[in-house]
Amino acid sequence: MAGEKTPAERDLTDLVAGLSPDLFRLAFRLAGSRQDAEDLVQEAFLRALPRLEAAAAANTARPYLRRILVRAAIDRSRRKRATPFTWEVADPRPGPEEQLVTAERARRLREALAGLSDHERTLLVLLHAEGWSVQEVASALSVPQSIVKNRAFRARERLRRLLGPDETREELIGDDD
Repeated sequence: MAGEKTPAERDLTDLVAGLSPDLFRLAFRLAGSRQDAEDLVQEAFLRALPRLEAAAAANTARPYLRRILVRAAIDRSRRKRATPFTWEVADPRPGPEEQLVTAERARRLREALAGLSDHERTLLVLLHAEGWSVQEVASALSVPQSIVKNRAFRARERLRRLLGPDETREELIGDDD
């Protein structure tokens, strides 16, 4: 019958539907806007398509797509260097005073993150916002774990300098533990 999907097409559709939310969340954190995140997810799937079935069969589709997405975000960022980085922050609707404090913290963090290089920002997002392990980041970026640790330390230090001596900066970026 026309319009019916083959089993392989159904499997691919299920795989895309299952992985899209996780990839979108990561892309949103890396790109900072919904539109750019959607574009990155689409680009990752397109880049992965030739080998996606093999990766799915080997149960490596998620890390394979995440690695492609991170690389696509870095590539896109390199192409867009002329435009400033912006970050949309979700508003959980606290009270007016909390909103003001939260907005100020978000603004300060956005400004500080915008002052980081693409690689520094990507590292911090993967490690702290996405909760990736050092090993996962090293694999995604194709570098040794020691390089990830060193670059992450330097990125956190640079972020601290950009945030300034305010005691609330630890609330924004945490400590080195």
